[in-house]
Amino acid sequence: MPTPLLRPAVPGTVPGDRLEAVDQLRTACRRWASSAPVHLPYIDLTFAFGFALLGDADRARNLLERGTEELRSAQVRVGEFPETVEKSAVEVRHFLVAIFRYRIEQVLTGRPHAGALSGKVLIDWTELVRRATVSIPSPSKLTVHAINVYRMVSWVLEPSDPVDPYRTFTEWRPPLEQQLVDAEFLHDPVALTEQLNDFVPRVISAKQELKEINLLRDSLSLALRVGAEFAAGMLTLVRPVLERATNEVIVNGQSHSSVIWPLCRLLERGLYVASCIGRADVVSEWANLFEELVERLPVEPRLKFVHMSGPQCLWSLQAFGLSEPIERITTHLRSLAPTSRSEDTPEAAARIWSAQLVVAAACLALGQTEEAAPVLTQVRRELLGSLGARLTSKDYTELVWAFVFAIGQSAQAPGLEQLTDLFRELPPEKVTNTWTTAAYFSRSHLLVTEGALAAACQMALELPQ
Repeated sequence: MPTPLLRPAVPGTVPGDRLEAVDQLRTACRRWASSAPVHLPYIDLTFAFGFALLGDADRARNLLERGTEELRSAQVRVGEFPETVEKSAVEVRHFLVAIFRYRIEQVLTGRPHAGALSGKVLIDWTELVRRATVSIPSPSKLTVHAINVYRMVSWVLEPSDPVDPYRTFTEWRPPLEQQLVDAEFLHDPVALTEQLNDFVPRVISAKQELKEINLLRDSLSLALRVGAEFAAGMLTLVRPVLERATNEVIVNGQSHSSVIWPLCRLLERGLYVASCIGRADVVSEWANLFEELVERLPVEPRLKFVHMSGPQCLWSLQAFGLSEPIERITTHLRSLAPTSRSEDTPEAAARIWSAQLVVAAACLALGQTEEAAPVLTQVRRELLGSLGARLTSKDYTELVWAFVFAIGQSAQAPGLEQLTDLFRELPPEKVTNTWTTAAYFSRSHLLVTEGALAAACQMALELPQ
């Protein structure tokens, strides 16, 4: 999912009533997540990080300790393999708490929320991964997989580093993919520079469209470890690949559906990296590619692309105050995004509303509250009404996330209250905990809760004093 670009507040600068409003949202999120009790401690840990961002160190550390203690005492839903799952759960909880603590202290000590893990948590993590690979089968594989699923979904724990939870189970990889895996364990800038300088040109010359896009996406994340200048060079190398994929994504009037997802992820990652290194010019260039691709795609993949890549595009443009391209893209999207019809299936209606919410979010970012209001009002009604009742848990979760993202762009004081009211009204049973990591945490609740936190922090930080 996209990564918000939130700058930590100076301690004491966020008004107390806003901090209290964020805490009320935390309480509402816990009530909403009552159908997945295994995840409740992680909601407190997530909001502990949020309060660190908002400069409230006392509340951040109190929630960190509360969530940690709750995890220690919580029962494990062991299922068919009680001994293996229970042992794994202890390690999963230990490492996730350690990473939360690392990110919270990172922000509280004045460092930016960015970069790879380091220090003791990195040493311990490297050892756990080693244990998972030295013997087959290894009980630690289950642990590493679960932790990496959390890291893959969570922008709080992993704002920039690539995470593939399925590599733990891969015993053989093609040479290029193995070279990328080897690079992920390099934290020395000189060694990583050498590896990426060899790896990226080899990937580009291979011209294997789908694999090429995936590998380059992760290499962009690794380039951030080296430094801003090196990352800028990598973006320059990768952009022609994105342009080529954009030009070739439609053949004989049919979109290459298998390429849409990795293309979204590459564009999203490039926008984020350009934002991290302070390159407004590169963000503008990549935003132009987003706009161009949206126009070229047929309706169905266009909706998916807008829903997936639109939030990162908006966040990255906002980071530099680039209102002109936001306004241009918003106008363009209005003419391209269809509206929901009564004959649409629930899934089709959800896709349409998700894309419309990106347009509404951009309107709010531009201060065009009246233009966004009809979509927000209707989607809220749909979530709490007949459409919400007919959607699968996965589609419902994604629509809730899109709605929460849109609300987060509001510069109006009632935005935080509206967000909290939403979680008080959302039916808990609609979002289920059915992923393979259900014994450890709820992936769906993780996605929505972090979306709510991003929206709340954005509003709390940017509302007028």
